[in-house]
Amino acid sequence: MTELGALQADLSRLNAALDSEGVSSGLHEDEMPPSERAREAYKRHLRSAASSFLAPESFPFPHVETWGDGDLRCEWNWGTRAMSLTFSPQGLARIHIFDSTPGKPLRTTHAALSDTKQLVNALRWVAGYAPTEG
Repeated sequence: MTELGALQADLSRLNAALDSEGVSSGLHEDEMPPSERAREAYKRHLRSAASSFLAPESFPFPHVETWGDGDLRCEWNWGTRAMSLTFSPQGLARIHIFDSTPGKPLRTTHAALSDTKQLVNALRWVAGYAPTEG
Protein backbone atom coordinates (compact mmCIF):
# COMPACT_ATOMS: atom_id res chain seq x y z
CA MET A 1 0.00 0.00 0.00
CA THR A 2 1.34 3.46 -0.82
CA GLU A 3 1.82 6.06 1.91
CA LEU A 4 -1.15 8.00 0.50
CA GLY A 5 -3.27 4.85 0.55
CA ALA A 6 -2.20 4.12 4.14
CA LEU A 7 -3.07 7.68 5.19
CA GLN A 8 -6.49 7.43 3.55
CA ALA A 9 -7.10 4.15 5.37
CA ASP A 10 -6.06 5.78 8.67
CA LEU A 11 -8.43 8.69 8.10
CA SER A 12 -11.28 6.31 7.31
CA ARG A 13 -10.60 4.41 10.55
CA LEU A 14 -10.64 7.67 12.53
CA ASN A 15 -14.04 8.58 11.08
CA ALA A 16 -15.34 5.08 11.74
CA ALA A 17 -14.17 5.23 15.38
CA LEU A 18 -16.16 8.39 15.89
CA ASP A 19 -19.25 7.23 14.03
CA SER A 20 -19.58 3.55 14.80
CA GLU A 21 -17.49 2.62 17.85
CA GLY A 22 -20.47 3.18 20.03
CA VAL A 23 -19.44 6.65 21.17
CA SER A 24 -23.07 7.65 21.46
CA SER A 25 -24.53 4.20 22.04
CA GLY A 26 -25.20 3.24 25.59
CA LEU A 27 -25.84 6.79 26.73
CA HIS A 28 -28.43 7.13 29.46
CA GLU A 29 -31.52 9.24 28.99
CA ASP A 30 -29.98 12.21 30.83
CA GLU A 31 -26.65 12.08 28.93
CA MET A 32 -25.73 13.98 25.77
CA PRO A 33 -23.86 12.67 22.74
CA PRO A 34 -20.66 14.47 21.69
CA SER A 35 -21.35 18.01 20.51
CA GLU A 36 -20.65 19.04 16.95
CA ARG A 37 -17.75 21.22 18.16
CA ALA A 38 -16.18 18.29 20.03
CA ARG A 39 -16.58 16.06 16.97
CA GLU A 40 -15.05 18.67 14.64
CA ALA A 41 -12.10 19.27 16.99
CA TYR A 42 -11.53 15.50 17.17
CA LYS A 43 -11.52 15.22 13.37
CA ARG A 44 -9.27 18.25 12.88
CA HIS A 45 -6.64 17.31 15.46
CA LEU A 46 -6.50 13.57 14.82
CA ARG A 47 -6.54 13.85 11.01
CA SER A 48 -3.68 16.32 11.18
CA ALA A 49 -1.73 14.10 13.57
CA ALA A 50 -2.37 10.97 11.49
CA SER A 51 -0.88 12.66 8.42
CA SER A 52 2.40 13.09 10.35
CA PHE A 53 3.00 9.34 10.66
CA LEU A 54 4.72 7.86 7.63
CA ALA A 55 5.81 4.28 6.95
CA PRO A 56 7.19 2.27 8.60
CA GLU A 57 5.54 3.92 11.61
CA SER A 58 1.81 3.73 11.88
CA PHE A 59 -0.61 6.09 13.54
CA PRO A 60 -1.55 4.73 16.98
CA PHE A 61 -5.33 4.48 17.05
CA PRO A 62 -7.19 5.59 20.16
CA HIS A 63 -10.08 4.12 22.03
CA VAL A 64 -12.82 6.76 21.68
CA GLU A 65 -15.56 7.37 24.25
CA THR A 66 -17.71 10.03 25.88
CA TRP A 67 -18.67 10.80 29.47
CA GLY A 68 -22.12 11.84 28.28
CA ASP A 69 -21.86 15.60 28.70
CA GLY A 70 -21.19 16.54 25.06
CA ASP A 71 -17.49 15.69 25.28
CA LEU A 72 -15.16 13.25 23.53
CA ARG A 73 -12.19 11.36 24.98
CA CYS A 74 -9.46 9.47 23.14
CA GLU A 75 -7.19 7.07 25.03
CA TRP A 76 -3.91 5.38 24.18
CA ASN A 77 -2.18 2.82 26.43
CA TRP A 78 1.23 1.25 25.84
CA GLY A 79 2.62 -0.60 28.83
CA THR A 80 3.71 2.00 31.37
CA ARG A 81 2.78 4.92 29.10
CA ALA A 82 -0.73 6.24 28.68
CA MET A 83 -2.28 9.33 27.20
CA SER A 84 -5.74 10.77 26.83
CA LEU A 85 -6.94 13.64 24.72
CA THR A 86 -10.20 15.21 25.81
CA PHE A 87 -12.46 17.50 23.81
CA SER A 88 -14.92 19.69 25.68
CA PRO A 89 -18.40 20.30 24.29
CA GLN A 90 -17.01 23.69 23.11
CA GLY A 91 -14.28 21.90 21.11
CA LEU A 92 -11.38 22.79 23.41
CA ALA A 93 -8.72 20.09 23.64
CA ARG A 94 -6.62 19.02 26.64
CA ILE A 95 -3.87 16.45 26.70
CA HIS A 96 -3.18 14.18 29.69
CA ILE A 97 0.01 12.09 29.85
CA PHE A 98 0.78 9.37 32.40
CA ASP A 99 4.11 7.57 32.90
CA SER A 100 4.10 4.73 35.44
CA THR A 101 7.64 3.39 34.98
CA PRO A 102 8.25 0.74 37.67
CA GLY A 103 10.32 1.98 40.58
CA LYS A 104 9.57 5.63 39.86
CA PRO A 105 6.78 7.91 41.08
CA LEU A 106 3.81 8.25 38.74
CA ARG A 107 4.47 11.21 36.44
CA THR A 108 1.52 13.10 35.01
CA THR A 109 1.22 16.05 32.68
CA HIS A 110 -2.02 17.90 31.92
CA ALA A 111 -2.17 20.83 29.51
CA ALA A 112 -4.28 22.55 26.91
CA LEU A 113 -3.43 21.23 23.46
CA SER A 114 -1.50 24.00 21.75
CA ASP A 115 -0.90 22.56 18.29
CA THR A 116 -0.61 19.40 16.20
CA LYS A 117 3.13 19.12 16.84
CA GLN A 118 2.47 18.78 20.58
CA LEU A 119 -0.05 16.00 19.90
CA VAL A 120 2.25 14.20 17.44
CA ASN A 121 5.18 14.30 19.87
CA ALA A 122 3.00 12.93 22.68
CA LEU A 123 1.68 10.15 20.42
CA ARG A 124 5.22 9.28 19.30
CA TRP A 125 6.26 9.06 22.96
CA VAL A 126 3.34 6.90 24.06
CA ALA A 127 3.85 4.53 21.07
CA GLY A 128 7.60 4.28 21.71
CA TYR A 129 8.71 5.97 18.48
CA ALA A 130 11.79 8.20 18.32
CA PRO A 131 11.07 11.91 18.82
CA THR A 132 10.73 14.09 15.76
CA GLU A 133 13.40 16.58 14.79
CA GLY A 134 12.85 20.32 15.23
